[in-house]
Amino acid sequence: AGFVSPWAAMVIGILAAPWCYFLIEVVKNKFDLDDALDVFAVHGMGGYLGTILIGILADERMGGPDASGEQFWKQLWGATFCAVYAFVVSFALIKIINLFMPVLPPQSALSEGLDTSIHGEKAYKENSQNGTEYANPLKAASAV
Repeated sequence: AGFVSPWAAMVIGILAAPWCYFLIEVVKNKFDLDDALDVFAVHGMGGYLGTILIGILADERMGGPDASGEQFWKQLWGATFCAVYAFVVSFALIKIINLFMPVLPPQSALSEGLDTSIHGEKAYKENSQNGTEYANPLKAASAV
């Protein structure tokens, strides 16, 4: 966003925050997407929106193009092309990797929890109901 003025950067942030929150809370949950760190919603779609808004908010005094309908369409086309390219290449790579080794762990490992089934450790205390009570090995070691 080096082509927008500070006020325009704030507008992008003000618009992107609820957009990303909506994608995390509504879209991710509705479609049951596996995005533990919300990377797609925050970086992917937040960046997509910011890229498009540059076409509307760009200021040539900042060293780049000026906002225009033509610039908006260039930004929209470029962001969409990058998103489609990233999806296609990522999908192909996952399919190729899956030919040689499984990308997802077995269902039994997922049911048990990956911390226990793969690493042999628990991330949460046995009595933790909502995952807020961590099994902290550093705290346990300092108590000895």
